[in-house]
Order: sequence, then C-alpha cells, then structure tokens
Amino acid sequence: MNDDNKKIIEDLIKKVVDNPHNADYYLQLANIYFGQNQYDLSENVYKSLLNIEPSNYVALTNLGTIAFLRYDFLEAVNYYSRVVGLGIDNASVYFNLGNAFAELGEFKQAMSNYIKSLNIDKNNYQVYSSIGLLYQDQQNYEEALIYYEKALKLNKNNPDNY
Repeated sequence: MNDDNKKIIEDLIKKVVDNPHNADYYLQLANIYFGQNQYDLSENVYKSLLNIEPSNYVALTNLGTIAFLRYDFLEAVNYYSRVVGLGIDNASVYFNLGNAFAELGEFKQAMSNYIKSLNIDKNNYQVYSSIGLLYQDQQNYEEALIYYEKALKLNKNNPDNY
C-alpha cells in the first residue's frame, strides 16, 4: 500500500470515528479495503455499515462476493438474495447468485438466476458459458454445446476460456 492510500485510509477511519452514523464514510473505507483484497477488513466495515443502512446494496453485494471467495456459498446466496429482495435488477448480482447456487449443486436455482441475468444483459458470454457448464454437469452435452457456442460467439478473442 502506498503512502497516498495509507493517508486516505487514515482520514476515512478518522471520519468514521468522528461521524459514526455517516454510511458514506463506511462505504468508502470498505470499498478501499475490498479493492485491495483486504477482505477481513472490508467485511467488518461493510457489516458495520449495514447496522446503519441495512439495505445498502453495494455492501450486501460485496459481502456476497467475499463469502463466495471464501467458499461459503450459502452465505453468498444469502447476501445476493438480499440484494434481489431490495428490488434491484442487476445482471451481475443474478449471475453471482447463479454461481453460488451452482456451487451448492442447485441446478434449477442456478439456471433461473442465469436466465434473469441474460434477460438484463444478453451479451454476457460468461453467463452463457456458465449455463453450458450446468448442462455439461447434467450430462446434457447437446444443450451445453449450444451455450458454449453462444459464449464463444460473444467472446471470439478468447477461445481458450472454454
């Protein structure tokens, strides 16, 4: 971490201490930690933020991502589902929720969320690839191939991804 980042973090920590009910300072601080892959610190700050602003979708989304990275897929589902419960239609959230369900072996739930993601963003090759993987895991190779081909068509420059 460079000196500029240290100074920014120190200033934000002071602002959080001086203004313990200002959600924006918590969010800024947590996002910096998250961006630096300091997940323990970002998780603690995001959770403190949720005590002030329980429906902060950025905190909920990033806590879902942290849980996923820790292989706590049930917790990831919980956080991403809370975002969806806020009425936020976000292709990335549905994609991540689908990934968490896929890791839990919940084929139908994973597929449902991947389809919701595609309904928002039909050009996300990663979603098509993930659907292909779901079908492959179900030994439905014909359907898997269809989705892999769609993914490849959208991501022509990186055929090694498949």
